[in-house]
Amino acid sequence: MNADYEKQLEAGIRRELEALGELEAPPEIARRVMRVIGQRAAAPWYHRAWQAWPLGLQAGSLAGLVAVFVLLCFGAAQLARFATLTPAAHEVSGWFSLANAAWRAVTTLTNAVGLAFQSLGPTVLIGGAILLLFCYATCLGLGTIYWRLAYARR
Repeated sequence: MNADYEKQLEAGIRRELEALGELEAPPEIARRVMRVIGQRAAAPWYHRAWQAWPLGLQAGSLAGLVAVFVLLCFGAAQLARFATLTPAAHEVSGWFSLANAAWRAVTTLTNAVGLAFQSLGPTVLIGGAILLLFCYATCLGLGTIYWRLAYARR
């Protein structure tokens, strides 16, 4: 667009807005807003965001969470040493081997499709894309026509 026109338009809009003057909110809205602000300020600490908690409770909760994380990591490392859990571990590893086989099948299929597209060449791929877009436009057009015929006012 023209830079001068944009500046003139901006100046005109600014003049019109300044001519309106200050608008005051209705008293009911102001009361409701102040009531909500008061309710949020009066909320107990455990209903507020973690950053608004007292500093001692923040430090305590952070230390507790770090301790739980360390215990979970230590426990997971020690699970492999228990002989009683070996059959369960073999069961779980069987599940993961099934998921691994499924993942390898999916990646093999996607690689095969990629190689097929590479062997076709760009001309065939562009032609196929144009054909798909034409079919999409045809379906969209026919759907619009049928919709208008079905819901036409008679």
